[in-house]
Amino acid sequence: MSGRLTAVHCAAECAILAIFTACQYADHNSYISRKIGQVSLYFWFVTLYSQFFIALNRFSLLFFPRIYKEVFQRRTHWLILFYALICVCHFCVYFGDGCDFYYNAETYFWEFADTSCGHAIAFWLDFAFGCAVCVIVLLLDVICVANMRKSDTVLGESLTLYEKKIRWRHTLVEFGHRSLQQHSYGSCRIWEMG
Repeated sequence: MSGRLTAVHCAAECAILAIFTACQYADHNSYISRKIGQVSLYFWFVTLYSQFFIALNRFSLLFFPRIYKEVFQRRTHWLILFYALICVCHFCVYFGDGCDFYYNAETYFWEFADTSCGHAIAFWLDFAFGCAVCVIVLLLDVICVANMRKSDTVLGESLTLYEKKIRWRHTLVEFGHRSLQQHSYGSCRIWEMG
């Protein structure tokens, strides 16, 4: 059920926004303030994995209905628990020496520590991993739309040309809306890091 996956995605986004809002008023030099940014990264990874599994949910529904029924209808809670634990592994990396992620009140940006660990995790764990997940999600979604378009053509032989155009526009608008929702935070995050 993608409803549970979407709810987890929404809750993680809300947690990130709450942390970002609260950190504007925090003492930026304290230990807790430096570590709260790292907690936000846990929720950031939850959103990435949620986006991936939502796209995989759609893909498996269209191409592998048995897997969809087994994994996404019967065991969604285990899937969510699985990727929540993986996110804990990502999250633990940020508690090493020099691996801080914090809000810089002077520049008004969230930054990684200016250390070798900070640079490595900023590039590999945050940027490269985030971009890879977004590309995979985009590819899965494009394949799904192409399949739906093909199926629409086969099933819609009896439709008039006007009805076909309306259905195609509806499919594009729906795809664009979902993609924008899922990838808006990721793109904002990439621009913020830039």
